[in-house]
Amino acid sequence: MALTRIDAEQHAEQIHAFKAELSRLEREKLLCLSKEQHQIIDQHHSQLIKHYRKTFNIDSNDKAKQLSLGMRIASLLGALALAASVWFLFYQLWDLLSLFSQTAVVIGASVASFALTLWLKVRDTDGYFCKMAGTLALACLALNTYVLGDIYNLPSSHHILGILGSYALLLGHNTQSRVLLIAAWLLLASYASMLIGQALGIGWQQAYEHPELWLGSAILLYLVVPLLQRDGVLVKNVSTWIGLSALSILAFWASSSFLPWPTFWVENLYLALALIACCSCIYLGIAQKNIWQYRLGTCFALTILLAKAFDWFWDLIPHAVFFLLVSLAAIGVLFALKRQRKLTQQEAP
Repeated sequence: MALTRIDAEQHAEQIHAFKAELSRLEREKLLCLSKEQHQIIDQHHSQLIKHYRKTFNIDSNDKAKQLSLGMRIASLLGALALAASVWFLFYQLWDLLSLFSQTAVVIGASVASFALTLWLKVRDTDGYFCKMAGTLALACLALNTYVLGDIYNLPSSHHILGILGSYALLLGHNTQSRVLLIAAWLLLASYASMLIGQALGIGWQQAYEHPELWLGSAILLYLVVPLLQRDGVLVKNVSTWIGLSALSILAFWASSSFLPWPTFWVENLYLALALIACCSCIYLGIAQKNIWQYRLGTCFALTILLAKAFDWFWDLIPHAVFFLLVSLAAIGVLFALKRQRKLTQQEAP
């Protein structure tokens, strides 16, 4: 598998941690390396860091990391603002163009933005401007499909989501943009939910009204994870978020469910499934060292429990008692997580 900038940064952090630990062990006289061994290790690490800086332009210290974080935020905001600017510019000048000019402009914008992304990929070592161009390219293709369909009165189709998702996936891999990759998998998950609904005899326009279809697409994405080499963790987190969102909605609004049971039983069924899924995410997140899956499971579990407690007890007990019970529940969660943390540390070598 080809080395990416994220892999290079992680390896550089491991090198710095190794040097710090080696220095501590030598100060405490627990380990003593010869001068020749030090030189070999230092030379090897220096060559690796130099190669990573030249190839991936990685951050060499904490200050550089903080500046890079600011640059990523500025790049994301700039990309969104640029896409919005192009969108509104089209509509501002639209009436001044002929039909042929309108078609040429929207197609030309898509081609030009994609070409700009490929050009910046070669010349932009940091990748920030390349990611902005990739976001712009996705916005231009979305504008292209919408405007051309409106101009020539083409029928709407859910296959556009599949096209946009595939294009975003291509751009995300070429620009190494997590935002584009997340957008790609969300679009593909939406497309999958519509295909599942269509197979069940439901119009694709009504797919968003049935969260169980989202749940089906989340399960489908989760099953695809083992087949992926590059986006496995990202797809797992996206599918987890979609699945937990669908279960949470069904736990509160059972009217959108396919199950022909009374609302009370459907909501409680999906409430139990949602809490079981949250606990599974917390367990798997700890076992697989996936911090985002752990965070998603914890946040959804606490949100669901708090919302259900509000729904059940707000009108039955005094408000002061209600918040006291919530605080006691939070303390109980803290003790449970603390106990799990202690068990995890005991299992660690």
